[in-house]
Amino acid sequence: MANRLKTSVEEVRKNEQNRNFMLAGISHDLRTPLTSIKNYVKGLRDGIAKSPEKEQEYLDVIYRKSCEMEELIDQLFLFSKLETGNLPFYFKPVPIQKYIVTLLDSLEDDLRNNHAVINLASDCGAQKVLLDGEQMRRVISNILYNSVKHNKGREICIVVTLYQEGNSIFIRIKDDGTGVSEEKISRLFDSFYRGDEARSNPSSGSGLGLSIAKMSVTAHGGKISAENDNGLAIIIELPINAKMPPMWS
Repeated sequence: MANRLKTSVEEVRKNEQNRNFMLAGISHDLRTPLTSIKNYVKGLRDGIAKSPEKEQEYLDVIYRKSCEMEELIDQLFLFSKLETGNLPFYFKPVPIQKYIVTLLDSLEDDLRNNHAVINLASDCGAQKVLLDGEQMRRVISNILYNSVKHNKGREICIVVTLYQEGNSIFIRIKDDGTGVSEEKISRLFDSFYRGDEARSNPSSGSGLGLSIAKMSVTAHGGKISAENDNGLAIIIELPINAKMPPMWS
């Protein structure tokens, strides 16, 4: 009983620390674009932008920063619904190879425009997995664009490998980028963690994407992990014969 009580107290303390960290992260990531918006609006009001070109430049910055805030708020809303179990999932048996091929085809041009080449290796054939197609698309897209975002300024190759082991299908998404230090890799799926303790680079993302990915994969009855392999690899494991609880059907 003493051990259970100690574990319970530690869990409460950890949850409280995570909550405080999240609140600090939300405050910082909303404050940064909001401050920029206020400064540029003030510049327009004070007549600092003295030419149509300068005015347009200010308006472009205001719009871009507003989009950053909107994206963060959307991610917070999704994160909240996932965490509280209020996001409905609609699972269907999906031929996983066909699904991945279609998804990658839809993203290929945009990834190429962002200096990323994507390749697929698969031996799954017509194997089916219970998926919410839209939510899994969000997961995989986030992982792919993270590779682009965190290797900006260099061309990268992303290899998606689809294979079966036992009763699980694995989707391994590996880039040939800079990877992540070993002491940080275990925290990649923590809420608001992005490897930037000072949070000095908001353009690198909110730090919610991989946390959302983890909750979504878990809702599929699966697991998600990361490892360094001459770059960063994210591995999604999905059960082939998963039986979802009634709340997810």
